[in-house]
Amino acid sequence: PTRIAAYHTAPDDDNDPTSLRARLSELRRQLDESESALGAIRDTKSLLCTSLEARVARRDVELADLRQETETKERAHRTAAEVLVRAEAARNAAERAGRTAADCARLGRLVY
Repeated sequence: PTRIAAYHTAPDDDNDPTSLRARLSELRRQLDESESALGAIRDTKSLLCTSLEARVARRDVELADLRQETETKERAHRTAAEVLVRAEAARNAAERAGRTAADCARLGRLVY
């Protein structure tokens, strides 16, 4: 037979039932592997999301604690500043009262 005749008489590999079954089996195996890999990726994603959510929750608690601590310190500072201002005002008032009394005494001596 000539080359052309041999080519036409050879079974077509693309339509051969045995090769189609093998190809189908290979495609199913690849699909199963891909689905398995996708499942592993989804599991990893779930673990990462859970871990990140827990970290965010811990950070939120830390931030709330820091805010509370800051507010407490700010209140203490405001109270201390108020005490200092009041003490300074009282000292100034006493000083003015003393000066006024001294001025009144001098004026009294001048008038009498």
